[in-house]
Amino acid sequence: MKIGIIHPYFDIIGGAEQTTFSLLSALKNTAHLVTLYTTTKNVKVPSEIKIHHVDRNSFPIGWSLQRILEVKELFKKAKNEDLLFVTSGNLVLTDTEKRMIIYCHSTFESELRNSQRKNSGIFAIYHNYIKKQLKNQLKLLKKSKVQLITNSNFTQEKINELFGKESIVIFPPVKIKERVVKNSRKTGVITIARFSPEKNLNFNLDIMKNFDVSYKIFGNAKFSSQIEYYEHLLNSTRNKNQIKLFCNTNRDVIENALNSSRVYFQSSVETFGISVVEAIAAGCIPIVPNNSAHKETVPFPELRYKEKDVNDAKKKIESALRGNFDKYLLELQEHVKKFSEENFQKNIIGYLSRFEKNNKGNSS
Repeated sequence: MKIGIIHPYFDIIGGAEQTTFSLLSALKNTAHLVTLYTTTKNVKVPSEIKIHHVDRNSFPIGWSLQRILEVKELFKKAKNEDLLFVTSGNLVLTDTEKRMIIYCHSTFESELRNSQRKNSGIFAIYHNYIKKQLKNQLKLLKKSKVQLITNSNFTQEKINELFGKESIVIFPPVKIKERVVKNSRKTGVITIARFSPEKNLNFNLDIMKNFDVSYKIFGNAKFSSQIEYYEHLLNSTRNKNQIKLFCNTNRDVIENALNSSRVYFQSSVETFGISVVEAIAAGCIPIVPNNSAHKETVPFPELRYKEKDVNDAKKKIESALRGNFDKYLLELQEHVKKFSEENFQKNIIGYLSRFEKNNKGNSS
């Protein structure tokens, strides 16, 4: 089977990019002919995988239009594939008669909200065009030729609620190493999150500024809005020597910080939360909100605080720093093994085998 993997952007390596790389690594050992379609140059993929690169264009009136036109070009270039597999973190879809699989890292709620937003003023024509494209993508999402894989039960349930669309769950790949962790030797608190307002990092800082322990935030920032948000957070912690923010840091540095930290603190809603699982694997006690996919990655209610409840979050972090939750660590580490990269690759290849068998003899 000829499979086209569509993932436009690899500028920052997050969960969607990790999933795409793992998928390509799994597919290299199959009889499928696989091509990656992207706008990013010099992407490092297995030699067995072909790459079809589409040049980017810059438009003065907005990145949204640029993205839409680039996605249409990618789908156009992939017209000879038997199957299109879309792995982008956002909704990337255009009209085609090809069979498609979308790996959903998102519930597509933001696309739904933006498609319903009312616009006025000088840029209304531009925004109305974007809205029209979003509505078309959401309509295509519901078609039978488009099948969905979701990254958690939370995402699966939300997409079914919003769009009436069924999916199957295959958890994303997390590199989990076998290790014996002595949590009593670890110190401090750590967070890994993109520097973006939806990650709710102001909440983290409001709590951690009252602790006299080392607190580190590692995150990526690519766009101007993200860089501005990072600088805003940086300015708000100028006089807090125990709080350190790190932007666009080497992965080895982040892993070393995880290995030496005692507590992992998260405050954002997550459709899965790869960083939470990575932190558990590294021997951190996770303290997360009692919402979204956190209930799947952190199965102990004692480690989940009431959403937006500063006092509850503070108490749980204090307990974790005292070692009161260390008793859960071994069971947590056993729990996260099901999110391993090996399981992801086995499950995704099994899914594709069933897909090919069920669609054998059908024309593309």
